[in-house]
Amino acid sequence: MLPILSILVVDTVSELKKAKFKDLRDSILGGAPVLLALWERFDFSLLLTRTGIFKLRGVPTWRIAFAFVAGLVAQCTSDLDRVTFLGQDAVMKMLMLSRTISQSAMSRFLTGYSKWQGFTQRRVQRLQQDPDTALAEGDVVALDDSLIPHPFAKKIPFLAWLFDHSQKVYVWALNLVALHAVKESGVEYPLFFAFWRKPQEGIPAETKFDLALKILKDLRATLSAELRLWVSMDRWFFNKDFLLALESLNFDWVTKAKRNTVFYRRVPGPVPGSADRYVRVNARELLRQNYHFLVAASTSGLVSLALPNIFLMHYEPVPDAKGRKKRKKVFKPVAAVAVMRLKEDQTPEASLISQSPDEEPAATYKGAYLLISNRVDVPAQVVAAYQKRWRIELLFRNAKQELGLTKCHSTNENHVNAHVALLFTAETLIRFAQWEHNVKAGAEDAVTHGQVVKLLFRTRCALTTPSTSHSKSDVVQLYFHTAAQRFASLLDKYWPSRTGMGWYDPNQNWSVMPSSA
Repeated sequence: MLPILSILVVDTVSELKKAKFKDLRDSILGGAPVLLALWERFDFSLLLTRTGIFKLRGVPTWRIAFAFVAGLVAQCTSDLDRVTFLGQDAVMKMLMLSRTISQSAMSRFLTGYSKWQGFTQRRVQRLQQDPDTALAEGDVVALDDSLIPHPFAKKIPFLAWLFDHSQKVYVWALNLVALHAVKESGVEYPLFFAFWRKPQEGIPAETKFDLALKILKDLRATLSAELRLWVSMDRWFFNKDFLLALESLNFDWVTKAKRNTVFYRRVPGPVPGSADRYVRVNARELLRQNYHFLVAASTSGLVSLALPNIFLMHYEPVPDAKGRKKRKKVFKPVAAVAVMRLKEDQTPEASLISQSPDEEPAATYKGAYLLISNRVDVPAQVVAAYQKRWRIELLFRNAKQELGLTKCHSTNENHVNAHVALLFTAETLIRFAQWEHNVKAGAEDAVTHGQVVKLLFRTRCALTTPSTSHSKSDVVQLYFHTAAQRFASLLDKYWPSRTGMGWYDPNQNWSVMPSSA
């Protein structure tokens, strides 16, 4: 037998040398310079100082605040994660001028200041000074509340045992009441917020209606008294006294009718010359009577039908002959619009959002709903304004999934308020960048909130310093993944020519830094 010959063929042989360690200067937040440029566009550093959130020594608070916002975008869930991220991320070290922030400094910043509502007020005021973000006649303000689970301390005054609508269980949670602006141009950004506090001994309890009215008054204080805005809300906020209060603040309102809402239809008196009578009719009956008109109006898409001659009854205090106050029935005309195929009712997320068991369900008949508003003269605008209510639901979803709204486990009230105030600031910057891109890109290349966060701000990049640079300062180049190429126009517009942050124009010469920086 012939021997079997085994032959091993090796194309190339590579020599493997001993491992070495090198700072590769990479980053997971390559869009941070654009985030900083937008931060400086709206003067948020200056607003923090004017609010009184500043200190005399150490790292400036406005620098820590931006670092916290960047940490939210990078999905850092704790103070330790944030300071570790700031110390390791190459782009953030470059923007922070290699100034380190300790965990104790970050914690003291979040727990040591209580004027976050004042900062929110100044942020909203500053947005009203920019022509791109200023609210205009007919824009919509969405009002809603959301639960933030917080099972780590049960004796916090603003923590309560509440029903989670999506999970169908009761949980220890914060109840956040918020306003969200939706402009006709497409710009969106969060406005004010407040936390509901459970009743305590010696402290009068505020209802969610009180909190909603309070933040709406704060909004009105930043606007002209003549500017009329829509307040779009779900049926939970349908309360006649609350609605009258909105009208006194020069707000228009729109909501869904509840199943037990009582309406009135005006009919002529029994004999000529007698006073008109008001006949009761419930919302479901109104829908049933007009359902065939809705079906005949359209075979697909949203369809609406204005129902004339509909009134709501409420009581007004009036003085009698002796000066005593009496309650008088007043019938107020309202816009009642029957609708079918609302976007929120056809969205998958809508099935996860329902009211608690003791909440009266919406009036419905075979998929039709009834919208009501104080604007009898513009029924088409009533439907358009209510459709934008769903945007605040998306705000809560994005804030929880992408910015860590539910990741604040602190038991300090200042920390919780700082977390939400700065998260709303981060959301403002993200929403503005999304709108800026979509306006130029068009409908086909429009991006979502998640794409802006993941492909623009949270994109990975590598930093290099060209060997041909002979200037005194480093010239740094950032190499992005091709996924960020769709944001090229946005990068061209907001990419700063120099690094650093302060109260100045970053494109000007700032080699001599102020002592407070």
